[in-house]
Amino acid sequence: MSVSKSLPRLRKARGEAWEQVKTLQRIYEKHQLWHRSPYDGAFMFLTSEGWLTTATRIKKNNVKPKDLSLVLSFDEKKNEITYVGNRVPSSDLPEFLILVNRNEKELAKRGEKLPVIKYVVHFHKNEITRDTRFKKYAIPFYRYGMFESGHNFADEILKKNKATPGVNISGKGRGFIILEHGVVRMGVKLDHLEKFLESFDLIN
Repeated sequence: MSVSKSLPRLRKARGEAWEQVKTLQRIYEKHQLWHRSPYDGAFMFLTSEGWLTTATRIKKNNVKPKDLSLVLSFDEKKNEITYVGNRVPSSDLPEFLILVNRNEKELAKRGEKLPVIKYVVHFHKNEITRDTRFKKYAIPFYRYGMFESGHNFADEILKKNKATPGVNISGKGRGFIILEHGVVRMGVKLDHLEKFLESFDLIN
């Protein structure tokens, strides 16, 4: 599909997700979800047109519509992601796509039904990643920007909790801690993310 034919899809996806984007911007700012600067991290939202993701090197507390790209397809074997947008998508996107894909496959294999993941957020919060209380929930760091790393994360989570990737280590959402690095949350409603940030309750 040509880029020009995909532009209406991009505009529609941006429109659908914009209220959630604004909510997440507020959450980023309120909870200071970065180590060095608001450029840290990445997120994506599921729309009727597919996954809408942040671009590289943008402030997560001040996202503009032009900073959001729509994923059209991805090919793990060719190491390719096809997208439409003004800017190159986040380098975290390959891992995000694999995690969501693996989650769906694990659910199907186990015959389980859980709410469809509607968002994925990667952020940095020293109070979580550097707190020894949470070390037992952490999985090793793998190089970002690689499909393989998404599989590595999923495998580590499966080994740790013998369940669907990311389920039930961070409450009603799904998530995990990357050792000495950051946090990835996958969920349905952003209010679950905010409740988690207000309590740091990784169990309930």
